[in-house]
Amino acid sequence: RGMMYYRKALMLQSYLEKRSSG
Repeated sequence: RGMMYYRKALMLQSYLEKRSSG
C-alpha cells in the first residue's frame, strides 16, 4: 500500500537532487 508513496518520494528526491546539482 505504501509502495506508491515510497516510489513517489524517491522520484521527488531524485528530481530535487538533479535540480540542485544542475
